This record gives sequence, structure tokens and C-alpha cells, in this order.
Amino acid sequence: RPTSAFVGDDWLEVPSDPGIAGNRLTGSAQSIAVVNSLPVADTLLNVDVSSASFPLDAGLVARYQIATGDHYVGRLRRFSSQVGSGAAAEVLRVLGGVTTVLAPRGPNDAAGRLEFQIVGQQLTLRLDGEPLVLVTDATLAEPGQVGVFAGQGNKLLEFTASLNPEPLDASQ
Repeated sequence: RPTSAFVGDDWLEVPSDPGIAGNRLTGSAQSIAVVNSLPVADTLLNVDVSSASFPLDAGLVARYQIATGDHYVGRLRRFSSQVGSGAAAEVLRVLGGVTTVLAPRGPNDAAGRLEFQIVGQQLTLRLDGEPLVLVTDATLAEPGQVGVFAGQGNKLLEFTASLNPEPLDASQ
């Protein structure tokens, strides 16, 4: 696709504006774009996360509630601060505007094929097929939209979503 500030008719952009650059979804500030389709509860999401961005803050969104903004995020982060730098994989819950880290894990490569699966209360985050985070949370049980999360300048490619996947073992 050509470079554009508009993601497309099949996407709902919230709360800031992601765009298209070099045929990849790019973030401005912290951008969420969800597929404008029927809400789903159990899903398997995949996206390629570019390693070129620093800092990196990119991931997948599930059970996004359009009315409230509540949702889950499975993300990769690579960061630098006054006290050091690092990388982490995290599963977040955003509820009532409050973000809670449900399960962090680090360090990791912070680039590759990211997979976020939700089946019932089980949330699993993988990178290139390797399990990173497995957490159980029943807070957001209602079906919602699925999509992507990208921090400023981060690039995502090849988003896919599958419905009603089989639960994964923690060892898979």
C-alpha cells in the first residue's frame, strides 16, 4: 500500500492516529487500530514486529471494547532510560483507563513474529514460536475487537487473526 495517514476502511483507529509508511503500519505516540468486524472472544493473533525501531513498543490487541476502551495487549518493549536499557515481553490489561501489567518477562529479542492467543481466561504471548508469557485473567470475558498496538515510529507487518483456536499447553 502507498504511504498514508489512513489505515483503511476495515480498521477503526483509536485513540490516536496510526498510519501506513513503506507498506507497514506505523505508530504515532501510542496507537491502537482494531479490525472493524464482529467482536470475538477467543482468538489467535499474529504480527511481524520490526527490530529497526528504538525504543520499541509494539504488540497485539484483543477483546477491545469500543464503548469503554477496555482491552488486553500482548506486547514487546525495548527501552532506554537514565538507569539503563532493556527489553521485555508483557501482557497488559487496560480497564477503566488504568493499565495493569499482568505478566512481564524479559529480556527478549524484541523483534520477530509475535503471537498473542486468548482462549477463555488463558492469555499466551509467544515470539517466533517460543513461549514468553502465560497468564490467567477473567476480567475481560466479553468478546471484543482485535487489532494492533504500535508506539511512535514502530512498524508492524502481516497482521493475521484466527477465531476459536485450540488452547495451548504452557510447554508448547
